[in-house]
Formats: sequence, structure tokens, C-alpha cells
Amino acid sequence: MGGIIARLATVQPDTPRITHLVTISSPHAGTWSAYLGIGTAAHQLRIGSVVLQGLASKPLNCPATAIWTPDDALILPPTSGKLAEAETVAVSGYTHFAVVEAPAVEAAILRVAMPSLHAVKSA
Repeated sequence: MGGIIARLATVQPDTPRITHLVTISSPHAGTWSAYLGIGTAAHQLRIGSVVLQGLASKPLNCPATAIWTPDDALILPPTSGKLAEAETVAVSGYTHFAVVEAPAVEAAILRVAMPSLHAVKSA
């Protein structure tokens, strides 16, 4: 859900400039498992929800990387972790919660973060 919240932040006019969005196993197109949940958050993560439709109708206003795993058993279908306008990184062999431990995830994050780190050091 963190990736959905981060995407919502990128489209708010008063949000400080976001230079690159990285999401990990986020249900960008919703998830069938949200139908098992209760409360507002679960409803917002359902396939076709008003929140997700609203996000889909707005272009990303920064570069983005969407990391997802085809072995996700929580985000159903797992391909919901893909984001059309983003660089997509598929990480096989890891489940929803374990994907953060994958070396490919660290590599993708460092690839995005390093230009920013260099800019901060030189400032």
C-alpha cells in the first residue's frame, strides 16, 4: 500500500518535488485479496476502486520504477505490481514480503538513488 500512498503524494499540488518514485509490490491496478479486508484502505485497494481509477487517469509527474514479483500471493494478480509509465523490474523467486530482500531490489534502488546522492554531496 505504501507505493499507492507515494503515488497519491506525487499528484498533490502542495507536495515537495519528488525526483523519482520507487514502488515495491504495490497493487497499482488493485488486488483481489483486498476483497477479504475491511475498512477504507481495503476498499481503496480493490480492483476498479475510485482511488485507483483516479490515479490511473493522472500521468506520473516524475520518473518511476515499479518493482514487482510474479511470485506474489498477496497482490493478485501479481502483474498488478506493474506500472505502465514506469521502468518495471520483475523479481522472481521472492514472495510479497520477501521481495525487499532480493539483491535486484537493492540494485534498482541504488541505481535510482545514486544520482541524487552525488548531487547532494556536490551541493
